[in-house]
Amino acid sequence: YLDSYDEQYNGEKTDEERRISATDYAQMNNAYIYDNYETRTGRQTTWAWLRSASFGYDVYNVDGNGYWNFKYTGDRTAGLCPSLHYNLPSDISARSALRFLKGRQTRDEREESEFDIREVKDTRGKTIYRTLQIGEYPKTKVDESLSGTLESLYHGGKIQEGIVCTGRWYSSNGQKGNDKDYAGKHSPEFEYQGQRYVRVVSYPYGEEDRYSDGTPTGKVGTVRWVKVEPISFVIKNWDEMPKSINPKGTGKAKYFDLRAEEAITANIPFYPNIPFHPDEEDDQNSTMWQNSCVRGFFNGIDVRNITQNGDTEYGAERGGNFTGECNFLNEAFNLSRQPMIEYTIPDSETEIPDDAFNGCITLKKLIMHSGIKSIGKRAFDGLQFKYAYRTETGELVFAQDLPRNENEYTDVVELCKIAKSFDEFDYSILVQSDKLGEITDFLEILSKNKFSIPYVYGLALVESGKTKSFTENSDFRFFKNEIPKINDMLLDFPEEERLDFYKFASALGCFSTEKMLDKKGKETQVPLAQKATSLNCGKYHGLFDSMPLDVVPNQEFLKFISIQGDKKNLQNLDLILNLERYYPGMFIKVMSNFDEAKSYRETLDDSGKPIKVSWEEALKKFYLSNKYVGVTKENADIAELFGGKGLSQEVFDIANKLRQKAKGANVPEHILGQPIREETILE
Repeated sequence: YLDSYDEQYNGEKTDEERRISATDYAQMNNAYIYDNYETRTGRQTTWAWLRSASFGYDVYNVDGNGYWNFKYTGDRTAGLCPSLHYNLPSDISARSALRFLKGRQTRDEREESEFDIREVKDTRGKTIYRTLQIGEYPKTKVDESLSGTLESLYHGGKIQEGIVCTGRWYSSNGQKGNDKDYAGKHSPEFEYQGQRYVRVVSYPYGEEDRYSDGTPTGKVGTVRWVKVEPISFVIKNWDEMPKSINPKGTGKAKYFDLRAEEAITANIPFYPNIPFHPDEEDDQNSTMWQNSCVRGFFNGIDVRNITQNGDTEYGAERGGNFTGECNFLNEAFNLSRQPMIEYTIPDSETEIPDDAFNGCITLKKLIMHSGIKSIGKRAFDGLQFKYAYRTETGELVFAQDLPRNENEYTDVVELCKIAKSFDEFDYSILVQSDKLGEITDFLEILSKNKFSIPYVYGLALVESGKTKSFTENSDFRFFKNEIPKINDMLLDFPEEERLDFYKFASALGCFSTEKMLDKKGKETQVPLAQKATSLNCGKYHGLFDSMPLDVVPNQEFLKFISIQGDKKNLQNLDLILNLERYYPGMFIKVMSNFDEAKSYRETLDDSGKPIKVSWEEALKKFYLSNKYVGVTKENADIAELFGGKGLSQEVFDIANKLRQKAKGANVPEHILGQPIREETILE
């Protein structure tokens, strides 16, 4: 549980005595660190949740200076400093307890003793309290040398030899809304040379804060290794301990009254973010301790299903889910628990973030409900899943083996084929429940042709339903032979730019099964793809950031760009690409409206006689006469401004919709007048 306001501020403690520091692991989980205040032991302080409500949207906390304050219930930077009642056994061994208190206990004797009790001194050397070491939890960052060794073993394929995965993980899971990218992360535990360590994808509050060893916390996403150690609890009722533990104790205590010496973690809001409006009444859910995310985290309770006095109106619908293995009591005190073999994603989780199960390699089966919308990058790195399939109820399952009964599953995908066919692939493509069959067929064709594409392009083809069209009309041989390392060349570019390049390559004919035409327009025996790939289309990268995926060039256009000149170059394609440099969007416009573009070749001279102009002149006239489809008197000013900047048809359409919406709501002109944020229009 958490201490209440009254338990902390009953006049028995000074502000200095109430100050709380944070473990390194808590800092890695977004705990805020104060620069100006220290605990009596010389550690910098953090905020720590209490369980008492201040207002409907606020809960009390111990501030960095030790004085009380209150925080919004959705705050993620306050630390968790759990309290605990730990029963005393009836037959306490005075000898084993006193031996340690006198400082004469060896390490082996300490392990055999009933209680690991330690004296804690302040910065002046005075004993200020005693602690009991029980349970275990990630705590202290390891040094850079050991961290490098562990990370190297983790990535070096020697996990079973160099470091052993215990199958346990620790979950500081509870973020929703704007902070969902950190929700559901699990930090796996490994054993190395007799000691256990946890691999953490860190989420510090600030890059310039310091861990206990003095090193900076660094950027969000930095991998850290943390030592698993006993949790240090302050014995609050030390004076009431039996004499076998405290020779000066009164013997009244029936249990240890404990509170963690430091905040063990953070990033768990007291209660999920609640939309605030001054006119709303206080939301009673936000101050209900029994419905809090913190209580769910400590005790493994699905707080969404807890109600007040049986009244469902006050159920905490926005609560997190910490059922099963992912809760503090189980993680810290169930030291004998078995490795995690099978896990079901709670219904409350709809998005699996980056690195969520990264390293949890003992996991043999992962079950996801049909409400999962996306799966982040590296979410399952290191796991040994072989298959993905759907159950009869629509669940998506990742597993090492298929069920024996074939009637229990459908749409099987062999994950190794995805890894070979999609560069930098993540599993989000598989959450599309109605596309698994299509994905399987797509992968089989790519695998058969030993062809791979960027994941982002494969995902775009699947989402748009164009995998069949792409594979049926593509000849992969020449692209693969002419530019064998194109995917490696594009890895330095952002994902969207890799997508743009492949859309351009496809429109250019780099995968086409069509035959080329010679300079007389007759079909040759050379496929268009063979010639197109020889153009080193990588040099055109960046020119086509608005290339639409759903606009397929017609055969007339493909024939037009495939005609060879005297030097066996593709003269018409070269013409368009050269014009593209001076008339942004030329290629896309001509490709999308080729029938209209070619009509500009036939015109009248000054005497009214029909003549045929050059392709260059015709394409210039076509481009300048109508830069966008759908230009009217009402939006001609937008077309002229946007066309001069080379913005796409899509951006032009969005601008028109914005203007129409503004007029409909009687909002003053703002697209060409005083602009709103530029990136909003460009998006």
